[in-house]
Amino acid sequence: SYYLLQYQYSNRNKASCYYLRWGDYSSRCTGLRMGKKSRSSKKSKAANNGHSRVPLVSDINSNLSASSFTPPSFAAELPQPAEGWARELRKLEKELRDTHYQDAAIVLSAAKAARIMRQFDVLEKILTKAESKGVEIEDQKLWAQLNEDVAALKRVKTSVRSDSMKQIINGVMKEGMNVDKVAFEDSTFIGMNCLQFAATRGDVQLMEQFIKMGAALDFEASEMPYFSGIVQKPKECTALLLAVNGAITTRNVMSVVARGGMGGMGGRFGGGEARETYEGCVECAIQLVRLGADTSVTFQFPPGCENHPIYQTWHVWKLEGKSVRDVASLVGSDLFEKTVEEFSKMEHQIEHVNCRCGSRLPWKLCHAGKPTDPYYLADKNDEKGVSKVKWRYSPLAPCHCSTSHSRLGDPAETKKIHFKCCWDETAHREYYQCDKTSEIRVMARMANTPFHREALNSMNKIMQGKSEEEISKYMENAQQMMNDPEV
Repeated sequence: SYYLLQYQYSNRNKASCYYLRWGDYSSRCTGLRMGKKSRSSKKSKAANNGHSRVPLVSDINSNLSASSFTPPSFAAELPQPAEGWARELRKLEKELRDTHYQDAAIVLSAAKAARIMRQFDVLEKILTKAESKGVEIEDQKLWAQLNEDVAALKRVKTSVRSDSMKQIINGVMKEGMNVDKVAFEDSTFIGMNCLQFAATRGDVQLMEQFIKMGAALDFEASEMPYFSGIVQKPKECTALLLAVNGAITTRNVMSVVARGGMGGMGGRFGGGEARETYEGCVECAIQLVRLGADTSVTFQFPPGCENHPIYQTWHVWKLEGKSVRDVASLVGSDLFEKTVEEFSKMEHQIEHVNCRCGSRLPWKLCHAGKPTDPYYLADKNDEKGVSKVKWRYSPLAPCHCSTSHSRLGDPAETKKIHFKCCWDETAHREYYQCDKTSEIRVMARMANTPFHREALNSMNKIMQGKSEEEISKYMENAQQMMNDPEV
């Protein structure tokens, strides 16, 4: 359970929001504080001297298959919607309301679309309402499978449905809180942001919820506050690195326990809970790569923590200085290795990277289904500390025009999700996110009329010969005048 320490209202450009302490039980995956102290000390000493024996973990491998990341089998029998599954589901939801959930064909089509989109809350609503109204579905086998898919999701251990997490979700979606400034502390590492926390614990549903709300994949969050008594997280780490670290560590622990080590420990380290944590970390890692996370990030000790027991696995496997790509084979998943290899190629990544709504579908099959839907920006210059490719801001996150209105004190802020507000090309605005800095870049477009062409020509004449700094200052002043004409 969570213990609430502090809350402070914030917008996306300010710092602190929620600070949460994870209580009741220790970290399930990355902590190696187990067994007797003398044994741990001996292992740590042996590791430091370079004489440690590499654990035999070849018999511990992930059971995840590609089917966990692809649409259900019935999707292959359906035609691909002309404008993507997101708009198809939106259209079907409207038809459901218009027919009051009485048309069996529309009900089943909407249920299928919701399942393909992995919008299980929408799917559950459709199933429940249809059954309450006595709608007769001809394909009972498929209907039963859809109900089981919802039930299976609920059986998975997750924090996303906890009361404290619901507070955070409401704060982000309704109150303008910056999801990337939510700090967590647990018994493994301190100063983690929301995505790092979810990945460390192998909580896939929590991780995908944060990404839906606009969390940046590679945001390190080094400015997060540190609490005393717990070791620092790895230097310049990301959610992907912590997920991989969790998978490698848990795999190591399971192997040792299976061979009678650590006193034949059971529970969360030796029983099914360890397997659950391991598979969760692997699934988090795979999905982060499929979403476009940086696989070149390297394992780096935080200052003064090289000999801490929690980093023992790093010595055993010699992880220091290696990238996620380098250690992919240690995760124990052929699927993860294949995913890392494929998505390390820019051409493959651009075509197959997943939409951030949680559907696990490529952008062009999901929310960017129209030919006019852009979904990424590629920088020509490889600037340090900035994502080379900036992906479209999550369609299910609160729209940034709403956030701007809130900052200006506009009582008419919409609080709509991005897809239902400024997503379509009629808005002439596109929001892209830098995953390393969490900053949002806005691309504004305008109709190509004679008036606009004349205005652009005038702007080009004004900017001609000016430095980048002068242009930036000019644009800042213009933006300030738009926000407050009396300044």
